[in-house]
Amino acid sequence: MSTSPDQIKQIRQAILSTAIRGRLVCQNAEDEVASRLLARINENSTTIAVPNLPDDEKPYAIPPTWKWVRFGQLITASDAGWSPQSESFPRSANNWGVLKVSAVSWDRFLPEENKQLLPETTPPEQAKVHAGDFLISRANTSELVAKCVVVDQEPVKLILSDKIVRLQIAAPCSKNFLSIVNNHAEYARAYYAEQASGTSFSMKNVSRAVIYSLPIPLPPEAEQLRIVAKVDELMSLCDQLETQLTATQTESSRLLDAVLHQALKADEEMLASIGEATSCA
Repeated sequence: MSTSPDQIKQIRQAILSTAIRGRLVCQNAEDEVASRLLARINENSTTIAVPNLPDDEKPYAIPPTWKWVRFGQLITASDAGWSPQSESFPRSANNWGVLKVSAVSWDRFLPEENKQLLPETTPPEQAKVHAGDFLISRANTSELVAKCVVVDQEPVKLILSDKIVRLQIAAPCSKNFLSIVNNHAEYARAYYAEQASGTSFSMKNVSRAVIYSLPIPLPPEAEQLRIVAKVDELMSLCDQLETQLTATQTESSRLLDAVLHQALKADEEMLASIGEATSCA
């Protein structure tokens, strides 16, 4: 039985869907329930003030140890970037670069997606990007607006643009789990597309208030970590499957080229022999 790229894509989507519904890993009775986790966040931090999520706005049923919250209830602060005049090419040498929204649109941080600042430009300290930052776009296409990433390594001389917001996530929460929900929950993508403003399809905008109001299915802290680990493990297997599929397709393509080459060669030889026979006649 062969596997196609579309099937692998469907497998990835199924993994992510089960992850955010509490079906990918087992619940552990010894885990601190999410309602207690939220109370602990409120005891130790000041989060964004948002209205509670009513029952009729909860997208689906979740395990009893989980709790529906709004994103703002897990965010302690946020700040936007700065978009000074820049070049059309990426930063090089000792120059600074400002991130494009494409740097945060594809599930992993792409530091090369930037534009170099003009010489002698000194960016403000608060605009600089650091490892561990949770970055989310506030402007993009309707499909990609509000996509987010977690910066995995300390970048070199990069700053946020004014189209990217950095969210400070409450410490007991997994940034990677929240990223999975924000980027891959069907209801989340539909919510952002519906709430986005702007008449141009190529550039939609969402406010921070819209981001803060997104419903989030919050698992216990320990379960968040188990989910992220299992997603990483299964996605790695999908990557391996794609690599094998690409290699198989490459080998098939190579064999096809060889067959065509031999067929054309035989065809040329046949035409040549026909020509010789004709000339002899």
